[in-house]
Amino acid sequence: MSDSTENPAFRATSRVLLIDSSGATLMFLHYGKNHGIVPRWITPGGGVDPGETHDQAAIRELFEETGLVVDSVPAPFLDEDFDPDQRWHRYQRGHWAWYDIRTDRFEPVRDGWTEEELVDVVEWRWMTADDMEADGHEVEPAELPAMLRRLVRPTFTAAEVQAQPVIDLPSFTNDDAVDLGLIAVGVIRERRLNLAVRIVLHDDVVFQAKLLRTGPDNDPWLSGKAAVVTRFGEPSLLVKLRHEEAGTPFTDRADVDHDVLKAHGGSMPIKVDGVVVGTITTSGEPDTVDHATTAEAVRRFLAR
Repeated sequence: MSDSTENPAFRATSRVLLIDSSGATLMFLHYGKNHGIVPRWITPGGGVDPGETHDQAAIRELFEETGLVVDSVPAPFLDEDFDPDQRWHRYQRGHWAWYDIRTDRFEPVRDGWTEEELVDVVEWRWMTADDMEADGHEVEPAELPAMLRRLVRPTFTAAEVQAQPVIDLPSFTNDDAVDLGLIAVGVIRERRLNLAVRIVLHDDVVFQAKLLRTGPDNDPWLSGKAAVVTRFGEPSLLVKLRHEEAGTPFTDRADVDHDVLKAHGGSMPIKVDGVVVGTITTSGEPDTVDHATTAEAVRRFLAR
């Protein structure tokens, strides 16, 4: 876990997300280069030693820091240069490889810890993305909750989606649409997701925002998911799940234009007295993540 002082300008590291069946990952509350800065939560992992590959470093670090023995690791899901946070690190430039390993929950052992780690590690805990965001300490990197959510994609049944609240009010104005859109942006930012959001009311785009790396490529998905809601009157993910649970995937239907209608999660209806007058749609992450984000925005809007 600790920084090497051999090359303070650059450091290659391997980091591992150990994910249990509940979607939680093992985290260490760890001081950085000095105890004058509050500790932050980090995953198991550390520097790549001379002559090691990133894979070999991940295997070694897992054993040293947790006691878990693995013979191999999957291909990294992220492999890129990064700018180390100077509050915690001595080196100026970094490159890290991130690994996703599924495991039963266990208590790590400290037999392989260095003297420095025995002092610097305050505690360990299995944490979900929500746990990380609710805790008072920072997480490194800050995007880690979003990374975990992408790897631990929510799953839904048709019954679960049908039971979720939808907007059905006596009236719904442009101002309401903007309020809903701003709530959705807040959820997206909280969760650090790569998402675009669009709200259409009476065939007019009243609100749209594209966050992080979203752009024109999301437009067909925003339109296609909303078109499914408009045609079927229910969330786009529900349409998809109904077809799958019936054994007839929506994508197999020959009676629809699949360039126009995209039955993927992320769009929900806006109703006035039971009649669909608009849609709220997100696009950019796996479709169940899109749906979960849209549903949370709707929930918060209705709970105001």
